[in-house]
Amino acid sequence: MLTLIFAHAAHAAPLKIELHALAAQPRPEAPEWIDVRFDSASSRLLEGVLELTVVDDGARPFVYRTPELALTTGPRTMRLLLPPPHSARVMDRDVQARLVRKGGDAIELGKFTLHPGRRAERSLVLAVGRTGLRSGEGGAGLWQSLRVERFAPEKPAATMEGFATAPVFIEPDDFFAEPLAYCAFDAVLLEPGAFAAMKQRPRDALGQWLAAGGSVCVFASDPLDAAHIETLRAWLRADPAAPVPEFDADGRVQPLAEGAILARAGLGRLVVVTRAPEGDADARGWRRAAAFLWQFRSAQADAIERDGKWQNAEVPKTNDWQHTSRYVRSHISEGITEALLPKSVRVIPLPLILAILVGFIATVGPVDYFVLGKLRARRFTWVVFPLISVAFTLVTMKLATHFLGTNTHHAALILTDLGADGRALRETRCELILPSRSQELVRDTQRAFAAPVPHDNERGNPGMEFDGQYPARYAFRAPLTQWKPRIVRVSSFGEGADDSGINWDAFQAGSGTPAEWAAAMSGERSDSFAFLIRGEHKVSIAGPLQGELLSHLTFTPAYNTVFARTEPAGIGPLDDLALLEREDAHHAVVIAMRREGSTIHAWRRLYFIP
Repeated sequence: MLTLIFAHAAHAAPLKIELHALAAQPRPEAPEWIDVRFDSASSRLLEGVLELTVVDDGARPFVYRTPELALTTGPRTMRLLLPPPHSARVMDRDVQARLVRKGGDAIELGKFTLHPGRRAERSLVLAVGRTGLRSGEGGAGLWQSLRVERFAPEKPAATMEGFATAPVFIEPDDFFAEPLAYCAFDAVLLEPGAFAAMKQRPRDALGQWLAAGGSVCVFASDPLDAAHIETLRAWLRADPAAPVPEFDADGRVQPLAEGAILARAGLGRLVVVTRAPEGDADARGWRRAAAFLWQFRSAQADAIERDGKWQNAEVPKTNDWQHTSRYVRSHISEGITEALLPKSVRVIPLPLILAILVGFIATVGPVDYFVLGKLRARRFTWVVFPLISVAFTLVTMKLATHFLGTNTHHAALILTDLGADGRALRETRCELILPSRSQELVRDTQRAFAAPVPHDNERGNPGMEFDGQYPARYAFRAPLTQWKPRIVRVSSFGEGADDSGINWDAFQAGSGTPAEWAAAMSGERSDSFAFLIRGEHKVSIAGPLQGELLSHLTFTPAYNTVFARTEPAGIGPLDDLALLEREDAHHAVVIAMRREGSTIHAWRRLYFIP
């Protein structure tokens, strides 16, 4: 844990601030948790907004302003979720802090450097729920047995990047009641006693993140009350193939022969440990559970269970997460932009363009020559000519604005992912803005992440500002450039009703032909359906989204040979939206699409194939 302290004294009222980064190596392109501790020795009430200007690798910063604070004498601690960096390879993150008081004056609190000496490895953040954090490292063997680097083979000479698992230890009472808060982690481990001590709201939030694609490992060997047992059973029932264990009168789980239950809870992965590995962290069953939790590809999970190591593949930049993100980003964001841009643009008619050209030539030629000659003022040609050029340029710009329009074009792709029971587990909105003039985007957001989808050649954050309680309720601001399309990704989690109006039971995954599937669903209220199964893309009716784009959104990229998918980040690049591997013969995805004005709404439903 990193602690940086700066003391500010003003009018004999010293104010100290400490910044604690929860993760020594934060997850790339994901939000980051920090603890902020104030200590005021002033007898007066200090009121204002904490303003943090964050600079990543010296690039363009973003600004985060908290809600209004009232600091009394003595210490106060608050936990903040910082928006993510704009790149997966940020090595240095500097934070300039100040307290902006009512009236406009500010107390400068200094500049801090978070994560000094950050390593080049791709960090995987593991949240470890533990009771009694100061009770020593007796349980250290549990989280260390889940370290991803344990299963890494020897790196080829051409591969420069490895993996490092960074633990974040959290008391059960400190777990978050907001599902988006868990996007700072790649997985959550609840050690013995931690799950039993969790309150209802954090359990519900963790379950929503799990269903939206997260990974959770629960040690359920301690006595549980009825509410905790029902939570665990509800998570397990999301996977029809997973067994639901029995509990005795004291709430103790009845151990299964395998020692752990592996379940696909919604879009995520759940490991319920009914019997501890008993010190043998290298047991074959425990390796299988670890590979399942981290969502390794099927072939790699088999290799880890069998040999204890995943296999290197002869693919360029296999583990280069920076280039992986860029590749996915360029294909998906370009496809979405193309689908959402207006299909036709009014242009200036050719006769009018010719008339402007003829008028310009006539004005700077004969008219200029004869008129100035008659006035005996040809010496002013070098003044008149630039003025005429500027005048015709302004006329042309006015005509272009008239024909192109003065209204900013707004469009959106809404992607709703449904669970096996038909509930909406997460929603991703890709909002495209094509501004008719340079302006500032202001978006009020509640219980969602909002951030621009970065471009390949974009360095730093595009002047973003976040004002409010992020991500519960805040205003998001970013500059827009005239006629330059910008996609803003807005992500939210939670269990909601399916508003597609489609009878999903009409589709039986794994049986029939695409023609039969289309016939079975032809009466449904949708523009088109797409069927993605065993790595193939089959479209029954031409729809608003291209098949290649749907494949990029749904299937694990072929060059990502280690992990089947990544936990939801909810921000920036869209590569965390993949649902399954191309080689997966036991799952299929059905996508229903509907165009509603300038909005394309797509629903994805994951099916299990026996």
